[in-house]
Amino acid sequence: MEKRIAIISVVCFLALHHALAQGGLEDYQRTQRFLAGNLRHVVFPADIEPHWEKTNRFWYRRVCAKGTEFVLVDAERNTSAPAFDHAKLATTLSRVAKQ
Repeated sequence: MEKRIAIISVVCFLALHHALAQGGLEDYQRTQRFLAGNLRHVVFPADIEPHWEKTNRFWYRRVCAKGTEFVLVDAERNTSAPAFDHAKLATTLSRVAKQ
């Protein structure tokens, strides 16, 4: 009889522990933003393919929320900046192409 009570107690404890570990509605709503479909608007690929110049500098293409950017990195000076003025280039290309 004592074994039966012990087994029932363990089963009840495990069931209660499992029920409490489920989390509430707020937990599910908070974690919903990390689903793959929701992250695609926040997280962008972080891998880069460097294109080395004959110096200690390289450039790479970055996809971000604003679109595609080209970044120039000086490894010797530990700096990075846009490779060129993206807005000015777009304006000039639009004017030349008449579009």
